[in-house]
Order: sequence, then structure tokens, then C-alpha cells
Amino acid sequence: MNETHLDSSNPQTPGYPLPVTTPATNTHYLPSIVFLLIGIFLGATGLWAYQNYSPFQARQAVVLPEPLEPSPTTSPVTTPTSTPDPTADWITFTSPTQNISFRYSPSWKLASTPGNNDQGNIINEIVKLTNDQAVINMYLNVDGIGGLGRDYEGTSINVDGQTLYEYKIIQTDFNKVILGLTDDLTESLGVFQHNGKTYSITLTYPDSYEETNRGADLQTEFNQLLSTFKFSL
Repeated sequence: MNETHLDSSNPQTPGYPLPVTTPATNTHYLPSIVFLLIGIFLGATGLWAYQNYSPFQARQAVVLPEPLEPSPTTSPVTTPTSTPDPTADWITFTSPTQNISFRYSPSWKLASTPGNNDQGNIINEIVKLTNDQAVINMYLNVDGIGGLGRDYEGTSINVDGQTLYEYKIIQTDFNKVILGLTDDLTESLGVFQHNGKTYSITLTYPDSYEETNRGADLQTEFNQLLSTFKFSL
């Protein structure tokens, strides 16, 4: 009987299959790995969504319109209003013999008379306007006037381009006020000359008018009349 000796140095494959063993898988860490992967995925997704769709990024992406430059403001064009002429509806008087004209208020009554020889003073024409107790006397083209001159106080006034002076005298002894024209305030006779002719123009009214506006109103009308005075020579 032959005996078979097994050589341990040359092992033979056994005649029956040996069980195949695989390394044991440690399933204890599997849930942690899954949650870790899910966490990474969610974190990456959240970061991407934050960078692209966060309200802050959305606000940064809004482009605000540039402020409009204010349009230049233009000052309104104002048309200067003309002051109404207070003498527009006044009556016009013209002296054909003395070649003068002026306008006067309808509240005054006018009378014109030829001149006369009064103590050597030849007056070519006298124009008189009355309004109650107020009187405007005009002695036009006076020749041979004389007397003692006196000094006056007055303000300058323009009569048809000629600078004259308007003086004011209050005569308390006679209870009257006199406004007149002169071309000189020193040693003057209270008259003025134009183109070699002598004129005397005065306004007289009671001094009691000074206590009311009546006196001021008369002076205003007197100056308005003088503003329309024209020498046509």
C-alpha cells in the first residue's frame, strides 16, 4: 500500500473548495459619511444660491437711474408797466398870441384876458384859474417889471426843459400861501424868463389849507399843470 506523503513545502490545492473570505466592511461609519456628503452638497448649493440670488446681491445688482440735472431756471420776463398819466383827461389851453399851451384839471375854471398897461408894466396876456379859494395867476410876456428883489428858498423844477425853482411863502398876515416860479433864488423878483420874455406864474390859497391835505393836493395839481407847460416859440 502506497502512502501519499504531503510535502508541506509544495502545498497542493486541496480537492475541495475553501471558503472565500472578504474583508469585513465596517458599516458603523456609513451614515456619517452619507450625512457628510449631504451636508457638503447642501452647503455648496446654499453658497451658490447666496452668491447668485441673495437679496443683498440683488440689491447690488439694481442700477439706480442717474439724477437728472436741474434744468436752468429762467427769470420771468416782466414787462414794465407804464404809470398812468394823471393829466391825460385834462383840458388843453393854448394861447395863440403867446404861443404857449398847458393842460389843467376840469375842477378848475379858466379865464383869459388880454394884457393891459399897469403902472408902466405891459402884460400881454393874463390867464387865471380858480378852484374855490385857490387861484393860479399867469402873467405872460411882461415888459417893464421892476421892484426890489428878495432871496427865496425853493426846490428845482423842470418846465419844458428849463430848470427853474419853485418857492413857497406863507404870509400869515394875509392868511395865504404863495407858490411861485423863479429862475434865481437870490435877489429875485419871483419871476422867470424864457427866450427873453418874462413870466410870472403863482398859486395862491388860504393858509388854513395847510392844516389839511387840501394844500398838498393843490401843490400836486400845480406841479402836474407845470409838467404839461409848453413854450412853442
